[in-house]
Amino acid sequence: MQIKRDHSALESDQKEIECTVKKKPRWDDVALEINNTRDDSSNSDSDSDNDSESDSEEEKDFSVHTYLDKKEKQFIPYEEDDSELQSVINRKYLFFNHDDARKWHCSNSHGGLMLLNAHHRKLLEETAPFDDKQFWIESAVVGGRIYRLILGAPQPNMYAVEGDPTSMNYRLSKDIPNFFEWTRVLQKNMLHRRPIIGLTAIHLVASFLADIDMNDENFGVSKTDKALHAVKIDPECCFSYPFYTEKYSNILNGLTDFESEVPKNLFNKKEFFETLATIISTPVESYKEIIDSSFSACYARQKKIYVDILSNRINLFQQAAFALDGFEQFYSEYQEKRRLEAAQREAARQEQILREQEQLRLYQQFEQDYPVYSSNQESNQQKLEELSEFGLSGNMTANPNSFFDYRQDQQVGVAPSQVFSLIASN
Repeated sequence: MQIKRDHSALESDQKEIECTVKKKPRWDDVALEINNTRDDSSNSDSDSDNDSESDSEEEKDFSVHTYLDKKEKQFIPYEEDDSELQSVINRKYLFFNHDDARKWHCSNSHGGLMLLNAHHRKLLEETAPFDDKQFWIESAVVGGRIYRLILGAPQPNMYAVEGDPTSMNYRLSKDIPNFFEWTRVLQKNMLHRRPIIGLTAIHLVASFLADIDMNDENFGVSKTDKALHAVKIDPECCFSYPFYTEKYSNILNGLTDFESEVPKNLFNKKEFFETLATIISTPVESYKEIIDSSFSACYARQKKIYVDILSNRINLFQQAAFALDGFEQFYSEYQEKRRLEAAQREAARQEQILREQEQLRLYQQFEQDYPVYSSNQESNQQKLEELSEFGLSGNMTANPNSFFDYRQDQQVGVAPSQVFSLIASN
C-alpha cells in the first residue's frame, strides 16, 4: 500500500478537547518523548488522500524528528528502503554507521482503511471522521499492540508519534529480524521442511479485531534456525466495519469454516483452539489498558466505544467457541494447564520471598550476636584506625606501590616495615 502525504488539518466537532496534551508512555517498556503541538496551518481538502504520484515522491524528503525518551535517538529516513512502507532508522549521534542503527517502519497513511471501508464510511465516522488521521493512526497502534498481547513476540512493538517540526502523525514499528512477506515466502519456497508457527493464530486474531486487510503483503514470517514464525504487519485496517456490525451467527459461521481462511491449507486446529482460548480468557482490563495508553486523552469517548465493543466481541466469540465441536473439552484442559502454571509461578514467588526473608533474618542474627563475638573485631578495627592516623592510604589495593602516604604538614613518617610489624602483631 503506497503511503500518501496528507496535510489536511485534523479538525472535528466530535473531538471533546483539542489534542494538545502530552501522550502517556506507551504499552512497551520504552516511553516516547512526544511533542503534541498541533500544526493547523495546512488547509488541504479532507478528500485529498488520493494525491498524485508527485506527492508520493515528495515523501522521500520527510524527516521524523521524534526521540525515544532518555535514549536521544532521532528517527531519520532510511536510505535503502525497499519496503512499500517507508522506513526510518534511529540514531544517537550526528555521525554514525548505518549498520549500527536499528531499522523501523514508518507510516502516516490510512488510505487502505478508507478504501476498504468506503461503503461503511458513515458507520465508522460515528466513531471518528476519516480526516482525523491522528485517531486512525492511534487506532492502528491499538490493533498492533493487541496482536502482540495475544500472540507475543515476534509481533512488532508499535508506537504512535507526532513528528517535529512537521507535526504530522506517524505509526512506528520496530523492524522484525529476518522478516519475509508472505509473497516472498511462497516465491522462495521457504516452507520446505521448516515448520511454520502462528499462521492460523494471526488470521484468527485478525478476525477478532476485524482486520480486513490480510493480503499477502500484510503478513509474513520471521525466519529462525528451526522454524518460521508468522508475523502480522500493517494493522491499519483493524476495527473495520465488521467490528461494529458482526453478529453471533456470522462469528459462529466464520469460526466453523475457519480452515478456509488460512492460506495454502496450512490450518492448524490446535493452534486455532489455543488462540481462541487466549482471546476469550484474556481479561477485558488487559485490552482496556492498551486502549487507554495508546489513544490520546482527547479520545475519551472513542476509548469507551472500543472497550465496550471489544467486551461484547469477547462474549460473542466465547459463545461461538463453545459451540464448536471439541472446544469445550479443550478449554477445560487449557484452563487446568494455566491453573497449574499459575500455581507453579506462585510457588516460585513464595520460595523467593522465603529466601529473602531468611537472608534478612541471617543478617539480623549477625547484628544481635555482634556484642558476643565483637571483642577481637573491635580491637582490629581500633588498630586500623590508629594506622590511618599515620597516613595509611585507604586505596591500598588500587595502587600497592603508593599506598603509604607521608604527611609532610604533620611531619609524621612511618616506615613501611613498621606498618607491617603493626599489622603482623595483630
